[in-house]
Amino acid sequence: NLTSIIIPEGVTTIGDNAFALCYNLKEVTIPESVISIGNYAFERGFSLVMNVKKDSVAESFARKERIPYMTY
Repeated sequence: NLTSIIIPEGVTTIGDNAFALCYNLKEVTIPESVISIGNYAFERGFSLVMNVKKDSVAESFARKERIPYMTY
């Protein structure tokens, strides 16, 4: 039933499959401190939109995985 996540500043890694199959996940905010996002970390997040820092690893990940995102 998880619908929204804010990853705290200072977190550096989101592991493989961390939020995979979270079908209800709509929004995740990822800080600039995240420098590594694992394989399939957001697999099957069909309605997911990411909030990411411009020019960050998270923005590159979202672009590569074709996940809709907004920059801040």
